[in-house]
Amino acid sequence: MPPSYSAGVRFSLGNTELPAHIERLRTEERVDLIVLLSHLGFAQDAKLAAEVPGIDVLVSGHTHNRLYQPVKIGQTVIIQSGCHGSFVGRLDLTLDGGKIVDVQHALICTDDSITSDPDMALMVRDTLAPHRDFLDNVVGQVRSPLDRATSLETSMDNVLLDAISAAAETRLAFSNG
Repeated sequence: MPPSYSAGVRFSLGNTELPAHIERLRTEERVDLIVLLSHLGFAQDAKLAAEVPGIDVLVSGHTHNRLYQPVKIGQTVIIQSGCHGSFVGRLDLTLDGGKIVDVQHALICTDDSITSDPDMALMVRDTLAPHRDFLDNVVGQVRSPLDRATSLETSMDNVLLDAISAAAETRLAFSNG
């Protein structure tokens, strides 16, 4: 029977695969800290942290919550930093003997108070320079706001699906809302 992709089966696979990797990293590679980057969503990541021991830090995504304080489940610290680049998450850990003894976390708002790094700005400008004419070409205009929520139909999804349908020359296109 082929595997199902329901949440229960997915966690079963994670529960059987992750512990072996964690054990190998701890014993053979002798690492002090296991950091897992995930895109399951907060609820599923919390379940994973509860079911799989040995994950020290879980950097979570998909639901893109703004967690102003890290969430601790068992010995696992979970953080999420919002969406659309509105925040950068900063996590400072103090380790003693391979164990986390202190956690400091902050969401740093990416607003105009952050000055750009001149060297990085120059690199970005130089990288985009050969493509500037293409990037500056206006290909359309909208007369109403484009939004994209986490469920149901949205105006941005409709634009995206119309573009996919036109490019693929199909009558139907689907998007995971």
